[in-house]
Amino acid sequence: MRRYGYVADRQLPRWPCSRLFRILKASCALPLSMLGIVGTALLTGCGGGAIGSQNPQSINVQIPPGSVMPTAVATQVGTGAWKAATLQNGQLTIDIPSDTQNYAYAYVCPAFPQTTNANNGTATTMGTIEYISEQSVEDGTSLTFNACQNPNPSTSTSPPPPSPQINTVSLNVDATAIPNTASVVTYSSLSVGTVSVPGGSFGGAYSISGNKGTFTMGMNSGTTDIAVVAYDQNYNPLATYILYSQTIPGPLNGGNPIVFTASDETVPVTVTDQNVPSGWGNDFLNVTFLTSGNRAEFSISSLGLSGSTNLYYAVPASQQKSGSSYTVFAAASSANTNANVSGGVVVDITSPNPVTTIAFPAPFPASDGISTTAAWPTFNVAYPGFSNPSLTTTIWNADISWPGNQYNQPPPQNSYSLEITATPTYMNGATTLPVPDLSSIPGFMAPPSAGSNVQWSVTVNGQNYPNGSPAPNYPEYSFAQIFGSYTSQ
Repeated sequence: MRRYGYVADRQLPRWPCSRLFRILKASCALPLSMLGIVGTALLTGCGGGAIGSQNPQSINVQIPPGSVMPTAVATQVGTGAWKAATLQNGQLTIDIPSDTQNYAYAYVCPAFPQTTNANNGTATTMGTIEYISEQSVEDGTSLTFNACQNPNPSTSTSPPPPSPQINTVSLNVDATAIPNTASVVTYSSLSVGTVSVPGGSFGGAYSISGNKGTFTMGMNSGTTDIAVVAYDQNYNPLATYILYSQTIPGPLNGGNPIVFTASDETVPVTVTDQNVPSGWGNDFLNVTFLTSGNRAEFSISSLGLSGSTNLYYAVPASQQKSGSSYTVFAAASSANTNANVSGGVVVDITSPNPVTTIAFPAPFPASDGISTTAAWPTFNVAYPGFSNPSLTTTIWNADISWPGNQYNQPPPQNSYSLEITATPTYMNGATTLPVPDLSSIPGFMAPPSAGSNVQWSVTVNGQNYPNGSPAPNYPEYSFAQIFGSYTSQ
């Protein structure tokens, strides 16, 4: 299902810092590589021990084909000095002595244009990103750079491709057997409709008011599943009927109406949270259902303004096929014990069965996340590990960005961002993660000037399968994050 202004948009502003909003919207149920992980084959197992003479002699990091080349590259071997490096045919080769385990590489992407909002309107400024990846030879020998954003996207002069044919199809629905039905909504991956709900809207959907009527829908050609959901006045899903493998164009449901019965009613599921610390709140819960075949997706959370954040509605067994799945996305936030620091944890679970318990990871201390606010800060990364023992993979991410343009702080300024990633084998139990100073190497960024408003975040990621390996059918993923801002010294 395509989403526009997803219902999460209504809930997320309850979080205390906008830095997490961008990660939550971009990351729910996505792989770690979408969270700024620099290498796509970082980790095949946890644990640290020296390898000695078994170490490979070189590490190869490849630029993705067709990607924009970085403007500067540097490497570090062991605890040695950072040195400028060059790419050969889009590949970086790092030679590793047999008695050395850790290494790191860094690169700067070309500055790219971005639109910045201020109280005097919008302006185009330039954004620059520097990536630093700290790893061990245990994390693999063949890696891939994060792709840099193209600063000059080409403008094609060829005519646009023809628009797909839109077919008009009809479906009669009768939900009079479902008490309190106020509206009925259809969802399909081929639908071109959009439906507004409290706090947002859903793409790939059509709706009718009341408990009975005819849908007249525009749909692209192909084969699709169509979910038909009856809602009450608060958009709580009361009943679900799913049409599988419908051919468009063609009659839906064989030309027959859908008549809801009591067996199609959803089943309320109460979620029990575990490990939410004292003073923290479970601020958000969203659950979606994804059909097995042609992937109709729809929310089964309580959407109404009076809905409970720990309640959702399971699809009746009579409407499910093998391979369908639930995705549960839950988030908790800390109390603002420090005006410059906030914390949050997220759990994202995919399951073939309704999920009744959410075990949050042990969160970061909410009081502090940085041990220094120098131009290049050092982050506190002491973390006891995820409470779920199946989350065996952890990757550390930290980032800083500056200047922190505020809505009422014109004029807009060029922005700079530095993202650092470290694997557990590189960290080897360390509890701090310093940001290295590469400013003396040509092409790398100068530190924030004294008095700059710097935004920062530190995140630890966990999943139940190794990085670089295919995700299982029902992956589980969690991350804990603390974030805030400070004035650079």
